[in-house]
Amino acid sequence: MTIKLVSLAVAVVLSIGCLWGIVHARTPWSQVAGNPVSFFVGFDADVVPADQQPLYQNMANVLNGFTEVHDARSNFYSAVINNNGFVVNRWSGVIESVEPNANGNLVTLLVSAGLSSDATGPATFMAPTGYLEQYQVNNDGTFQYVQSLDPKGLAGQLPYMPVSL
Repeated sequence: MTIKLVSLAVAVVLSIGCLWGIVHARTPWSQVAGNPVSFFVGFDADVVPADQQPLYQNMANVLNGFTEVHDARSNFYSAVINNNGFVVNRWSGVIESVEPNANGNLVTLLVSAGLSSDATGPATFMAPTGYLEQYQVNNDGTFQYVQSLDPKGLAGQLPYMPVSL
C-alpha cells in the first residue's frame, strides 16, 4: 500500500511539472524577461506589528512598480546575471524597516532577484543575500533612492545559488 501511494505521489508531481513546463514553453523568454522589469515591494505581516502595518502598506504602495535599477544593484547581482544565461524577470523587496524623519520616512528593503533562463525555466529565485536598498519616501508621496547596503561584502562575488521550483 505504501509503495502504491509513493508511486502515485511521484506521478502527480511529475505530471504537474510537465504541465508547468508545457504552459511556460509557449512564451519566449524574450517576452517574459523584457525590460524594464518592475519592482514588487511588500512586507511580512507576521513580523510587522499590527499597528504599524498600515504605514508599511503605504510605503509598499509608494515604492511598488518602479523600474529603475541602480548601479549598485546591478553590480551586486552581476556574478549571477552574467553567467549561465540568466535574465532578471522580476525584482522584489521586503520592507525591513521604516524610520520616520522630518521629510517622511526612510525605508530599508531587502532586495531579491527573480531569474529565468532557457535551461531552468521561469521559476528560479535567488537565495537571500542580505543586499539592502534605502529609499526616502517623502510626505508628498514622492521617493528617492538613498543608498545600497552590502553588509556581507558580496557585490559581484555571489556564487551561483538559484533554487528552482
